[in-house]
Amino acid sequence: MKHYKYLIFSLFGLLLFSGCEKEKFLDTELETFARKYDVNSTDPVFKYVSEYFFKHDNQLILDPVVGDYVYNFDRVYKIKIVPVDQDQENLLATIDLVEELFLDKFSDVTKKKFFPKSLIIADSIYTKWNPYEELWEKPDMFYSGRHFLSIVMNDDVMAYSDEEKEKYSQELFNMVVGDGHEKLGIDEGFYKTGEPYFMILIGFANPDWGENPDVMIPQYRETALKCGFVNVRIKETESFGTYVYYPTVEEDIVHILNFMNDTPESERNEIFEKYPMVKYRVNLAVDALKINGLL
Repeated sequence: MKHYKYLIFSLFGLLLFSGCEKEKFLDTELETFARKYDVNSTDPVFKYVSEYFFKHDNQLILDPVVGDYVYNFDRVYKIKIVPVDQDQENLLATIDLVEELFLDKFSDVTKKKFFPKSLIIADSIYTKWNPYEELWEKPDMFYSGRHFLSIVMNDDVMAYSDEEKEKYSQELFNMVVGDGHEKLGIDEGFYKTGEPYFMILIGFANPDWGENPDVMIPQYRETALKCGFVNVRIKETESFGTYVYYPTVEEDIVHILNFMNDTPESERNEIFEKYPMVKYRVNLAVDALKINGLL
């Protein structure tokens, strides 16, 4: 019995050591703290985030530090979030932008159900998939972690045209809904008909081998439609041309949202008539989205 105890303690020590090794990859010291809130504050920004916290039971973070997003229990996220300018006037303008492009798209009920524990507002977001490399990848517009979501709301976004704002707003909305698909309560028939295909390669087109992507990709989309998918995932590579996949579950939900928002009803009906599996799967998803107040 003693040998088992020693073995357990040894394994625990190894786990702690591996955890320490992970932290060596961080570019900055890990900061952790519990945020405090005061709804009676005279600071309008602090009052707003305090009211948000108590109303929605999750955080709106305008001044992120590393501890808000890098370390998450069993993983270390290789990201760097640059905060927005902390001038009060800019923070208030940022809050208005966040409301317009993101928060106002969801009811209070859906915020509680689908939002992660922390919504982090950023000036920019950088990712690093290889921890040994010095350079960070190009900036992202949003990043979804297990318990947080970070979105960019900077001067460039403020200067967007109405059309650009609407497009970005829809992208953010779709991401939240796609990530939260398990909370939608979609009938299991949706998943059963999709499971044989999710993320499977349909085909590829390499111009160097005489394969024209403009001809072949529509054919692959046709294959996907026959199986009940309104769109496909396309991955372009420099060496091997264009790969076409069935979407992930999250992408499938996003495709259906775009299909319902962007495709005229007459065209949707034609597709439903020609591809009954599309009609079946889309109707199951749409029913769940409507029940949740998301469509």
